[in-house]
Amino acid sequence: MSISSGVKSVILAGGFGKRLRNIYERLPKPMIPYGGSCSLIDFSIRNCVVSEIQEIVFLTYYQRKELIHYLMKEWGNHPIKLNYCMYNGVYQKNFDDVFAEVIPPEEKGTADAIIQNQKYIFSQDCKHILLLHSDHVYLFDYRPMLEFHLTQDADITMGYKEIDLEDVRLFGMVKVDQNQNVTHFIEKPSHPEVPTVFSAVCIIKAEKLQYYLEKLAKTKWNYDISKDVIPAMIREGQKVKAYLFQEYWEDVGSYKIYYHSNMKLLSEKPSLDFDLLPKTWDKKCHTEKVSHRESIYNSIVPKNFSCHGAFVENSILYPGVFLGADVNIQNSIVFGPSRIEGRSCLKGAIVTENSIIQSQKIEENWKDM
Repeated sequence: MSISSGVKSVILAGGFGKRLRNIYERLPKPMIPYGGSCSLIDFSIRNCVVSEIQEIVFLTYYQRKELIHYLMKEWGNHPIKLNYCMYNGVYQKNFDDVFAEVIPPEEKGTADAIIQNQKYIFSQDCKHILLLHSDHVYLFDYRPMLEFHLTQDADITMGYKEIDLEDVRLFGMVKVDQNQNVTHFIEKPSHPEVPTVFSAVCIIKAEKLQYYLEKLAKTKWNYDISKDVIPAMIREGQKVKAYLFQEYWEDVGSYKIYYHSNMKLLSEKPSLDFDLLPKTWDKKCHTEKVSHRESIYNSIVPKNFSCHGAFVENSILYPGVFLGADVNIQNSIVFGPSRIEGRSCLKGAIVTENSIIQSQKIEENWKDM
């Protein structure tokens, strides 16, 4: 029997993604493309598949129709069960008819989303919940973390990561003692004290999660897992353990982090192996990592892409990009469809879809997005 038996994954995929909205306005944040290869949500799904998780429950909200359609198309042929909660009718009925029939309730936060969909999450055979987010970039096997969780008989095990102290204020700061117990957890602290943050991956006993959701629902709370449930468990002396993420992990919650995370794929020592990334983005036109072809150097571009004499270096170009012969692109991300012509020069830029650029110089425009 697999160590993942009795574990159900819940992916929180309802966020609006306001901080990255300008990158791809027509898509919900979980579907924002990454690395010329996939969408952000694909990392969590891929990790679940690798970890032999049998079922994923998707808690969707903003643009859920587009997201569920994407998930069915890209992951529907995998043996893992995809649970869309009140939209599971898409397996038997016409897709559009299901969305016309269902009237979803308002959701006030991550914890409230779980309460609203608890009948799809909590079941007799579900002993532990693997709680994930849909906008984190990392390649991971959850089984060692699960083994640690079970061996420690933890009520909840929180993944954590060491980062630069100055960036801790953007995340949930965790304090961990020498026995890997979480002693303090502060969401987005004004004055960080330690360089360790919650990786927003946790494994929690299903009965404990149910108990605290029911208990907190009777109080004045924020309807939030990180702001309410986890602090309550720490405060009341539950066994809260910490599991160190030593591999690359990134929460791409800002343009700066998104840009640099993509560029790390092209660094001398890449953060992630491009060949191991999920390959879901536009399967009809796979991208590839090119060290040198024509005047393209160390870049990720669609297969059979012709740069028409343009200079491309350390950049990621998506299908549908057209470049004129005198164009110079360095350290940039260019989404398609788009046309860049004339003597345009892009350095450290993000070019959004449907852009037409004629003889312009653009440098680090993500700083102003």
